[in-house]
Amino acid sequence: MNETVATWQPAHYPRPITVFGSWTPRQLQILSEEVGSSISLAANVILVALILSEKNEVLKSYSRILLLNCVVDVIYTLACATNVLQFEIYNGYFMFINNGFFKDAPMSLLYFLGWFWSWACGLAIYAIPFMFYYRYNLICKGETLTMQKFFLALLMPIIAPTFDAFVLTSSFWGMRDRRELFCQEFLNHPVWVMPNEGIPSNCLLSGDRTDIWLLLFCIGVCFKGTSVYGTTIWFGMNIHRAMKESNKKASRKTIKMQSQLTRILVIQATLPLLTAVMPCMVMLALIVFKINVRGAGLCISGMLSWIPVVNPLSSIFLVSNYRKKLLGTVLRILPKNKYIQRRLDATSHTGKTSHIHPSRQSSTAPARTTGVSGGADIATEGVDIANINTESQ
Repeated sequence: MNETVATWQPAHYPRPITVFGSWTPRQLQILSEEVGSSISLAANVILVALILSEKNEVLKSYSRILLLNCVVDVIYTLACATNVLQFEIYNGYFMFINNGFFKDAPMSLLYFLGWFWSWACGLAIYAIPFMFYYRYNLICKGETLTMQKFFLALLMPIIAPTFDAFVLTSSFWGMRDRRELFCQEFLNHPVWVMPNEGIPSNCLLSGDRTDIWLLLFCIGVCFKGTSVYGTTIWFGMNIHRAMKESNKKASRKTIKMQSQLTRILVIQATLPLLTAVMPCMVMLALIVFKINVRGAGLCISGMLSWIPVVNPLSSIFLVSNYRKKLLGTVLRILPKNKYIQRRLDATSHTGKTSHIHPSRQSSTAPARTTGVSGGADIATEGVDIANINTESQ
């Protein structure tokens, strides 16, 4: 376990492939991962602040699950940032190439970091049905999960990826004696050469498709995809039926908020199917059938690094309360140019002249009319913006 990374330098490196001028494929993938991790951390911090400051009762009932999504995304983002992993699949062998801060660390630490990334990636996927399960209890059963039931339900998303990460790391460990020789042969290719660096030597190598540990990992990934989305579809169908009945008695504001939450769940379940599950299935096909496509591993690892970006951005921009509050904050921070100042002055003036929101007017009070076409819409919009600014303050 005290093995250190050995640098191997052949007599001649192949000429590296470059795109967009002098960028190599590895450099582009590293840049993509760094940008994705930065966006994920910033978006999750903003979303946590919006969740904690929200006063709407409907959104507050979902605050626990939204905060859980942020925790899962931050864990996976940290795993991506510390590893900056790149994959290669060649002759049925699977390789992890670490490009993070600890890339020159002892191999024992690299094995642990590989396990941590595998577990965090599995956690992000296994947590998808949990969001639907939480809402299923709210909509279909009319109850909020107690803290005890909440943490008990979290055991499956935590334990299942632990098994996947263990068997993959065991496959890496079983090839530790042949790791350096195989990596020298497999990675001495123009796709993997970087100027002034050569080819990476700090890689973890799994066994091929005959390795029992890698076979168990492949079975676990297939089970993950089918069980996660099978459970998600079942919960989604029951939620949809219950929503159709409850919307007949709910207020327009509640229906609108529930519709926004539904869109969030659909997007958070659909996009990981494209950015995580499908790339993993392609990876398994390359391993099982020993298909060699140079650069395919870079594309797969690049797509997986964007998983934690989906959840916070969809929550911020699809929930109108979050979106308007964030927009109001940004407008106050920006330099006061003339256009923004006129908009803020108009909002302030409208807020002073219209104190009562239409939904709060007495049923016996006569409706206010205007002789100007569209005047009521403008007044209502002004009240909405004024209310948003008041809430933000």
